[in-house]
Amino acid sequence: LAVVQEHSESLQNTYPHLVPLQDSNAGIRQAMTAVTTMTRQLQTLSGAEALRPKVVELNSLVERLPAVLKSILPVRVEVRLALEPAIGRIFADPAQIEQAITHLAQYCGGRIQKVGTLTISTARVVMEPGLWPRHLRRYVRLTMEDSGCSLRAQAVDEFLEPAWDANPSRPNGLGLFTVFNAIAAANGHFSIESESPSGAQFVML
Repeated sequence: LAVVQEHSESLQNTYPHLVPLQDSNAGIRQAMTAVTTMTRQLQTLSGAEALRPKVVELNSLVERLPAVLKSILPVRVEVRLALEPAIGRIFADPAQIEQAITHLAQYCGGRIQKVGTLTISTARVVMEPGLWPRHLRRYVRLTMEDSGCSLRAQAVDEFLEPAWDANPSRPNGLGLFTVFNAIAAANGHFSIESESPSGAQFVML
């Protein structure tokens, strides 16, 4: 991949005026991005990717994501942030958390068939004694809500299974399973909520 990337960058810098060549080169870069993403997903699934947890300001991490998401989401999807200030910090691998949020955003973007919104919100959560999850009481919650179709009539547990969806060009099922594993590796919880007639909420706790 490093060799291909080097040659791709050389073509981009040497022949910027050759439009057909640059169009082909853009396809090469997209394929490289897809292969890199798939490799990281498979490493996560196999447990081969080493975690490097540290104290992370979740709001700061999320605030950097819109620029990244703009390059991978359809133009019809508008990303909105609703971040609660001073929510505290978490102890996790920032690369894994960013990867989980990015994969989840890509999944949600694929659910929006027309013009729609993707809202990412954060909040502090204090669980009452006896409620799930039981071993901790104070959490930082990240919620991603899309304006796609409702999931009420579907078994949400199936979305967490590592399987390919109807579109073979993008492994949404694997991506969602990667999200679940990344959050679990940080001793967190991942759930899917879809009670309204449209849209769904994907919650990281």
